[in-house]
Formats: sequence, C-alpha cells, structure tokens
Amino acid sequence: MSDKSDPFHDCTVVVESAKDQTFIGRYLGYDDKGNLMLGSLDHFHGGFEKNRERLEGALQWGAWVAIDKAFIPREDVRRIDLLNKAPWRT
Repeated sequence: MSDKSDPFHDCTVVVESAKDQTFIGRYLGYDDKGNLMLGSLDHFHGGFEKNRERLEGALQWGAWVAIDKAFIPREDVRRIDLLNKAPWRT
C-alpha cells in the first residue's frame, strides 16, 4: 500500500512501461504483489516520445480519466515521475 512518506504519495505521475505504453494517473503505491497501483488514469500506446503532445496537454489542462484503477507489474515500470516535472522533455 501507499506510504505517506513516499515522494509520489497521492500525486499525479506519468509512467512509461517496458511494454511501450504511457500512463498518467494518481499514484496509489505498490500492492503486496509488487504491482504499481494507479487511480483515475489515462493510458496511451507508445512511450513518452510518441505521446509528447498528449503529455503536454495533460500538463497544461489535466489528465483525462478513462480508467478508474490499474495495476502495473513492478518489472514493467521503466520510468515514473511527477507529471509536473515533464520527464518526457529530458
């Protein structure tokens, strides 16, 4: 479960997966099985580079909530950072 000392606790994050996907959602921590839990999220096919325009839009206007909750296996998480840090720009 989420640890309140975690720097991502209850923040909007962007996640790039090893399966060439991008997620934007509220960080809920990791469950007992090691899955990253995201709530109120959106999902795009392709990594950060392919979704720059959508990520910029989410940064400016907020993320569109298309999925209530998702679980991403820890080993599939390639990158995770706060949305407001715009990690796709680096």
